Amino acid sequence: MTLSPVELCLGFVPGDEVGLVVEALGSDGAVLATGPWAASSGAPLGGVLDEFLGALDAVAHTVRVVPASGLVAVGTAGEPVHPVLVGPSTATEPDAGWLTGRLPGGVGDWVAAVGSAPSSAWMLAKLSWLHRSDTAAWEAMAAALTPAAWLVRSLTGRAVTTESDAAATGCWNAGGWRYDLLAVVDGARDWTEALPAVADPDVAAVGAWRSAAVVVG
Repeated sequence: MTLSPVELCLGFVPGDEVGLVVEALGSDGAVLATGPWAASSGAPLGGVLDEFLGALDAVAHTVRVVPASGLVAVGTAGEPVHPVLVGPSTATEPDAGWLTGRLPGGVGDWVAAVGSAPSSAWMLAKLSWLHRSDTAAWEAMAAALTPAAWLVRSLTGRAVTTESDAAATGCWNAGGWRYDLLAVVDGARDWTEALPAVADPDVAAVGAWRSAAVVVG
């Protein structure tokens, strides 16, 4: 039996329970099928995609991960230690305001540092919220990943993302992580090994799953 080649597109859906929508796209870009995956279900993402493709008699040539602002706090084994946080949130609006006041020049200093004013959608704002709201999760966190980097890690074993995704975190600028800004949230933590790798802009794929190229964007 000949399997139809498709592109899989993975995108997060914000909400009380963050979920992931998986779409299969044909060669003309048309959506052939859509399926959900609950990020909190514990089901391995690779197995979910295998089942999804099997139902379509299809094989993926590309897995495209759509970036979303947010935070996935993971433990030493790579498992989330807190539910995935995605998108703007009223819960993290106070943290965006608090971050604004941490630099002497307020919004102007943040724009100079990372290109924009603090936002409740920033990974940095969500780190601030987690730090003050869930001590157990904070202490269990071994790495702070963007949602895209977490999906890439789930598929390839390596947490890596693109510079455009990193630039939406509030702690990246000029080609590197701003550890000094992360220290605003927690100056006692060693951030140098806690963040995803960022792929060279000239590299199209950030990894591979099965025989498919994994791309972010």
